[in-house]
Amino acid sequence: MNIEDRLLSLCLGNNKKLPDVIRSICTDSRKVVPGSVFVAMRGRKTDGHDYLESALQKGAQVLVVEDKKKIPDASFKGMVCVVPKTRDILPVLLNEFYDYPSEKMFCIGITGTNGKTTTSYILSHLFSHCGWKTGLIGTIKSQIGDWERSNTLTTPDPADTYYLLNQFYKKGAQAAIMEVSSIGLDQDRVAGLDFNLGVFTNLSQDHLDYHGTISGQKEIVSVISFIREKKILSYFKFR
Repeated sequence: MNIEDRLLSLCLGNNKKLPDVIRSICTDSRKVVPGSVFVAMRGRKTDGHDYLESALQKGAQVLVVEDKKKIPDASFKGMVCVVPKTRDILPVLLNEFYDYPSEKMFCIGITGTNGKTTTSYILSHLFSHCGWKTGLIGTIKSQIGDWERSNTLTTPDPADTYYLLNQFYKKGAQAAIMEVSSIGLDQDRVAGLDFNLGVFTNLSQDHLDYHGTISGQKEIVSVISFIREKKILSYFKFR
């Protein structure tokens, strides 16, 4: 199933037509361009439904929402897909749009309180030394070869992550190494990605302002253990 078929299946009963070309899938209205699919995500502090008007002004032609009543323009002539939870459908759409980029490379996800960046650079250097062209996504930047882009989050939002993995593949990457923060796990930023290897560095009391308790953070970090073979395949202890 391609992205057009997927959207049509979600919008069953909607007689509106898809745009001729779907140019991007966005959760940030500032990144919308004419022909974009805008997915209204509900977060801890903001609600993407509050930015539907901005997305429409920038040319979004498909809206994926949980609440159709939030659409500000009743005369909107594009397609509207109403789903129970946009967070769940986003990785499905991204995989269809980018043709499952994580499945085309050897992907490593590194999680833990400390040591993610160091571990990612060590592994990236080792892979490159062995002749594997390797993409890197992390706290400092995203990079493959001479191409790089600065990051504002350790683990980018799903739309950015899938875009970056697709860029890596198009530039010839055989492997992708990614820092996966516990907050990123909690917010499903890596949902739908096919990791071949999960690396757990350590666990400390950082980020309790977000997770609340150390036991809460353990539950979130443990998500990485269920990637692919449902166990941590490598363990690094940083002191």
